[in-house]
Amino acid sequence: MRARWIILPALAAATVGLGCAEGAPPADAGGPEAPATSEAGVVDLAHAPRPEIALRATPSVAFGSIDGSATDGFAAVVSGTRLSDGSFVLLDRYRDIRRLVVVDAAGRFVRELGRVGEGPGEFDYPQMVMADADGGVATWDARRGRLIRYGVDGEVRADTRLGAGTTGVVALDVTRDLPLAVVEENPPDRSFGRQDNVARLVRLPRGDTEPDVLAEFPGLSWHLTEVDGGVRLDRPWYYPRVMSAFNRSGLWTATGVDWTLVLRSADDGRILGRVRLDDDVAPFPRDSVENVLPDAPDVRPPLAALEIDRDGRIWIGLRDLPIERLPSGMGEIVSDWIVLDETGRRVVGEVSLPPRRRLLEASAHGVLTVTADGEYDTPIVEWWEFAP
Repeated sequence: MRARWIILPALAAATVGLGCAEGAPPADAGGPEAPATSEAGVVDLAHAPRPEIALRATPSVAFGSIDGSATDGFAAVVSGTRLSDGSFVLLDRYRDIRRLVVVDAAGRFVRELGRVGEGPGEFDYPQMVMADADGGVATWDARRGRLIRYGVDGEVRADTRLGAGTTGVVALDVTRDLPLAVVEENPPDRSFGRQDNVARLVRLPRGDTEPDVLAEFPGLSWHLTEVDGGVRLDRPWYYPRVMSAFNRSGLWTATGVDWTLVLRSADDGRILGRVRLDDDVAPFPRDSVENVLPDAPDVRPPLAALEIDRDGRIWIGLRDLPIERLPSGMGEIVSDWIVLDETGRRVVGEVSLPPRRRLLEASAHGVLTVTADGEYDTPIVEWWEFAP
């Protein structure tokens, strides 16, 4: 028997305007240059030192209630960025709420950017918000396939349709004349059981032209089961997933099921090299995981997330069990991160976030996180600076 289904695109961070920050960031005091192993094209960081990159004891800014806004607080902050003047732009999205909120450096409401609609500068389902190289921000409207750029004063700088029918964007690079994206197209028809999807690196032309496919590689895997005449879709955390992000070196990808990062050319998708982060192998914890599928691996997948910070460094989130998530669809909490330089050849250090914080963005100066009030599950956004 065969089934049809629709999957909404997953959230992913994207990096825009990877200029170097001023000053000497604390996160640059990393370990030695990594030695190459005897395996061709592999940089082995398994035994490289991971110095602690500490955060200050309390956040520099924290805000949840934003007085003066259309509402007195956020519903669910799913993406955010900190601008060069210290202000913030947050994507607040939950059910019928979809808005881009500008907050000043002290946590005070300034304005909203755009609005829900179909006109210029309006959006239907913004998936992410990113700072751009011109001091403004960009958002990707996942349902309309449009890249919209705003000034922080609210001006609509550009509203461009990119690639006819482009859906399932999981990573985006808008630093080029024609943006690049990693997309997962959901096949219209598949059999029940485990399905291994394909991810594509594409170049997004302007207008209604089909995207140029530059490369294909393994994508998200899921499992389909027939239940009481319907279909249940499971995306177990121990199945391969698409973790991908761009920096100046190219496109970095990982599946999460092992310690390997893959670097691909952003021009044609060729594999340029691999990075081995560790060689530690832990057995899969079958006794402590509920509803384990028969094809669960024997080895516990070690990686949970892959991000690029504002200065091009590579952040790899380590898998922690049990998995903890923030309410209202604000995402999975990943506490411990290995940070590499932008080439992937040197370990900069390791960062541990405070409990129950989800990383929204990192830079040379600190991290932007979201958490939830323990009593009412109200989102609280925090900016944490690195300790001197």
